[in-house]
Amino acid sequence: MEALSEKNQAMMEAGTHPYGDLPVLPEPIKLSLEKLMASAAELERGYQSAVDSGRFPDHINELMELKHRWADDLQSVVRLFQSSDVPLRSQAVVQQVLKTMAERINRLDQG
Repeated sequence: MEALSEKNQAMMEAGTHPYGDLPVLPEPIKLSLEKLMASAAELERGYQSAVDSGRFPDHINELMELKHRWADDLQSVVRLFQSSDVPLRSQAVVQQVLKTMAERINRLDQG
């Protein structure tokens, strides 16, 4: 993560970042996205721990609760974007990230 952050900063400074022209997101949206990404990481770690323990079925209820909470947070973020004046290009970038995240979580849930 740190290397990615450094690469991101270097691209911004060099003017070569592919999204460098996008405006900064409003603080409420940024905070909601941060919370959503943190809960996604927690959920993925939970799935991985359950798989690594060899006792996945023992953790299914906890994981389902985390997944439902994450899905609720996702819907809140979607509604927040829909009611905002964030540029459509910014919305498209975030939408693609959220779609990829949701697909990855759904794959973990199935396998």
